[in-house]
Amino acid sequence: AGIEARSGTRAAALRFIAKAEASAPEENARRRIAALYGELKDYRRAAAHLEPLLARDPRVAGLWIERAEVEVRTGAKEKAVESLARAVEANPDQNGRRRIVGLYRELQEYGRAAAFLKRLLQRAPQDAGLWLERAELEAKTGQTGEALRSLAKAEDSNPDTNAMRRIIGLYREMKDYRRAAALLERLSRRHPE
Repeated sequence: AGIEARSGTRAAALRFIAKAEASAPEENARRRIAALYGELKDYRRAAAHLEPLLARDPRVAGLWIERAEVEVRTGAKEKAVESLARAVEANPDQNGRRRIVGLYRELQEYGRAAAFLKRLLQRAPQDAGLWLERAELEAKTGQTGEALRSLAKAEDSNPDTNAMRRIIGLYREMKDYRRAAALLERLSRRHPE
C-alpha cells in the first residue's frame, strides 16, 4: 500500500490498505495505516485509526503529531493546537520536535512555536538545528536582530553541511550577503569537491 500510495495509484493503495485492515494488524501496522490514509488525503479514515491508538496509549508523541497533521489538513485549528500541546507533553524525539515547530508555523502560531523552541534550547543549548529553527521563525516574524543572533548561535554550535546550507540561505533571504559569502567560503574549504 505504501509503494502504491507513493507511486500515485490511489485505488490500488486503498485496496491494499483494506487487505491490511482485514488481517487484524498489530499496533505498529495500524499506525502505518493511519499515516497512509493521511498521505492519501483521506483524513476522516486517518483520524478514525488514530483515535483508538491514542485512547490506548496517550503518551505517544508521534500519534499526537499525526493527529495534529490531520487536523491541520481539515482546518480544525483549535483541535490541532490542542493535539500539539499534548505532543509537547509527551516528550517527542528530535524529528517530532521539528514536526511540531513546523505545524505551529503552518498554523501561524508563531508565539507557541517560539515558546516551544525556547524550552528546547534551555535543554539543548548547543543544538544547531534548534537555533536555526528559531532564526527562521524570527526572520519570518520580522525580528531581524534576533534572527541574526540565533544564526550566530547556530554557526557556533557546529552545524552539519545541510544546516550550514540552511544558514547561508537564511542570510541570503535576510540580504546579509557578506555573512552568506563568508560561510560559503568556509563550506567550500571544508568540501572542495
